[in-house]
Amino acid sequence: MNRSDSKKAVLQQALNIKESLRFDNAPQTYSDSIETVVQFALRRLNVAKRLSAPTRKSSNTIVHFLDYNDILYRRVLIPDDIDKKEHVVLVVKEFDNDVYHVVYQEKRKDYIFLGNTFEVKLFDPEEWKSKLDLNCFELYPSLPAKINNAFDVLSFSFKQEYLALIALVIATAVVTIFNLSIPLLTKFLVSTVLPQNQTTLLLESLILILLIGLGLVCANFLQINMLLRLETLTDLRLQTSVWDRLLKLPVQFFNKYSVGDLASRVNSISALRQLLGSGAISTLLSGVFAASYFVLMYQYNARLANYALITSIISITIVGILAFRLIDFQFKLQENEADIANFALQSLIGVAQLKTSGSTPYVFLQWLNRISRLTKIKLHSLKIDNSLDIFSQISIPISSTIIYSAVVINVLSSNDESTSNQAAVASIVAFVSAYSAYNSKVNEAITQLANILPNSIVLWKRASPILFADVESGYDPKAIVLKSQGNIRFEKVKFQYQGAPEPLFENLNLIVRPGEHTALTGQSGCGKTTIFRLLLSFENLNSGTILIDDVPLNQLSIRNFRRQIGVVMQNAQLNPGTIYEAVTGGLPYEEEEVWHALELANIAESINEMPMKLETILTQGSSAISGGQRQRIAIARALITKPKILLMDEATSALDNESQQIITKNIDSMHLTRITIAHRLSTILSADHIYRIQNKQAIKISVDDLERGDYEESENK
Repeated sequence: MNRSDSKKAVLQQALNIKESLRFDNAPQTYSDSIETVVQFALRRLNVAKRLSAPTRKSSNTIVHFLDYNDILYRRVLIPDDIDKKEHVVLVVKEFDNDVYHVVYQEKRKDYIFLGNTFEVKLFDPEEWKSKLDLNCFELYPSLPAKINNAFDVLSFSFKQEYLALIALVIATAVVTIFNLSIPLLTKFLVSTVLPQNQTTLLLESLILILLIGLGLVCANFLQINMLLRLETLTDLRLQTSVWDRLLKLPVQFFNKYSVGDLASRVNSISALRQLLGSGAISTLLSGVFAASYFVLMYQYNARLANYALITSIISITIVGILAFRLIDFQFKLQENEADIANFALQSLIGVAQLKTSGSTPYVFLQWLNRISRLTKIKLHSLKIDNSLDIFSQISIPISSTIIYSAVVINVLSSNDESTSNQAAVASIVAFVSAYSAYNSKVNEAITQLANILPNSIVLWKRASPILFADVESGYDPKAIVLKSQGNIRFEKVKFQYQGAPEPLFENLNLIVRPGEHTALTGQSGCGKTTIFRLLLSFENLNSGTILIDDVPLNQLSIRNFRRQIGVVMQNAQLNPGTIYEAVTGGLPYEEEEVWHALELANIAESINEMPMKLETILTQGSSAISGGQRQRIAIARALITKPKILLMDEATSALDNESQQIITKNIDSMHLTRITIAHRLSTILSADHIYRIQNKQAIKISVDDLERGDYEESENK
């Protein structure tokens, strides 16, 4: 295909995408343009996804659009030599009109899809260099919603690297042909060139061997480069999608595993991809080479080839037995290493408490017991590993001795006439040459298989809970993206924690109207915080329904809905970093927006007096700020998103009455729907509606019903 035909094919592809997206005219709004560009970029990644416009406008529209639609992205700089380097799909921004375009590669040519006209043009870096913002976005696909086996993971990883796979197959075929030519040339030299003493033919044969060697080096170079390419690019593709999937799993999933164990399981997916990717390819290549050599051996001497096959089967059987014995130890090894990593992490996090309580000797003893157990398992595992290594080292000389003995016996048992036959001698020499290569490749394949088989089985067992776990229902592509008005209804809700002897709620009904303040009160353990967890979809109902603006919660896009909720808990945790990062939560907010949120939380003045202001560093358990300041920063973090719904669980317990009144007044001015769990009487009395949680139900009460004595009793409890 010439350059003109290639360009026409790409343009036709763009037109097909345009038709499938129903782009009949240029976009009417800025939001339409962004949606068009992102949809085109996703199609380039072979991702079909329904997109929706965000509920909130911002100067960072593309960022909020990608977040709103659960699309993986990374902010990067446009490469200086973009036309000379391979790159993924990039969403770029034009300075003059703030329109986004898509830059992508097709058959080593760069193209740009224009977001304002829907045209596809060849991308000229010199023409566009001064027009584009240096900052752009790389988009990444997510794992399939349903994964059935390990090959689904491999298919996803290598889906976009089919050209590299084709190049690898071609390089492998060339290497195989070149390797097979060596025994053939050996036979030719022994049977024809050397007996006839043809110097010219010998020289030509040597030149041919040199050319074959040169071609072999080039083919091996291409083969190694393609393997490295598959290794790096597929790892990036898989790692990003795995972490995306992990963050979409239900909260209940994380309660089943410790932090160290979960991190180990996540890393198992990448290790599994590496084993089944490049490792399996290398094993397959060795197997292909061995099979091709065996065919050649069989042509030279079928009986000797059968002997070689029998020795190979014996070797494979012995290695298989040792490998399967290794599986159990490898599984225990992975589990114990994860346990030790988690134990060390938890010990370091709570080191201050351990020193205070004098528990360090106990912790050391626990660590020593774990290390001792791990060492014993490692010892058993290493014994089998060493057995495999020793066998792989001795298998070649043993099998070679057997075959060479068979060759000698075969020659000695032949009659004199046959022995003197030059063709027979040449065949034997060629057979020995082919067998040497065959034996080497078989041993290589067996060694790789002994490493891949037990490890891949163990890693798959470790990784499968993450891959097979169902993501939250709210991440379904068909989930409803709703701009909430703050109308919340719990209807006949029944909920019971797993393992609990009885339900926490039965026939619970609760109504929260838009823009109103609803307070929840009740004794400790009655389920007030659980109502928040149910509303955030952290727990699943046994029966009943939670309606958001008359739409069932389980039908909503849960990430979009949670973005419209601000949450402040009593023991608010702030991530280590600057105050700016603590308030923004990693989202792209301007400093003015951060200061405004801090003012609403009545802490802007205090932070402004700090030497580093917003760049003040907060560490784990930092004493740089007080408990009240920490709580107010958490309130600012909840308010910066301009939520439609605000959930506050004892969110002002560390504040004095004056600060609480200021914050309450500021929140009232935002006219948002607010649900408060409170013990302070002043907070409860300021609510529009009050519910007491008792007897597994929510009972609406009035201020008159809230007797002072009853309140104080619940507070003390």
